[in-house]
Amino acid sequence: METSDLRVEVKNRVGILTMNRPDKLNALTPAMNDAAVAALREMAVNPEVGAVILTGAGRGFCAGGDVSAMHRGEEIAAAGATLEQQVDTLRERHEWPWLLHSVPKVTVAVRRQTPQEQRRFDAALELLLQEVVRQEIARRRDMIYGEANASRQTVHRAGPL
Repeated sequence: METSDLRVEVKNRVGILTMNRPDKLNALTPAMNDAAVAALREMAVNPEVGAVILTGAGRGFCAGGDVSAMHRGEEIAAAGATLEQQVDTLRERHEWPWLLHSVPKVTVAVRRQTPQEQRRFDAALELLLQEVVRQEIARRRDMIYGEANASRQTVHRAGPL
């Protein structure tokens, strides 16, 4: 699920979530939250995604909550919402950071801006991809040899697979 506030792509086995409100320093919106939660849930179970990067468009990474929406009273819940509904809405808003923390993938949050920073970002992405490949090789080795490597010697004696 992608919105104009959040671009979602998978590139070279890396899921990239780009907060896309540079005019508001990527302040969070309910639509951005919903799109991020849906994308992270999908990436968490997708074997073609080995890592997730969260970044922001423009000069800022993320300003946090949208203060102007808070001032209008739109950030927490619709006007007239009960306290319980407001609490439920806040709980839903915290699912995004919880998923970033708990998905079984390498996760990186990064801000990029200048060409020099872009080169550093690309270098970091290359290291991240190397780590994803290393983890995938280890996972497949465990699948072949077993978690405890109990059958490793037998498999080696039998010859290559």
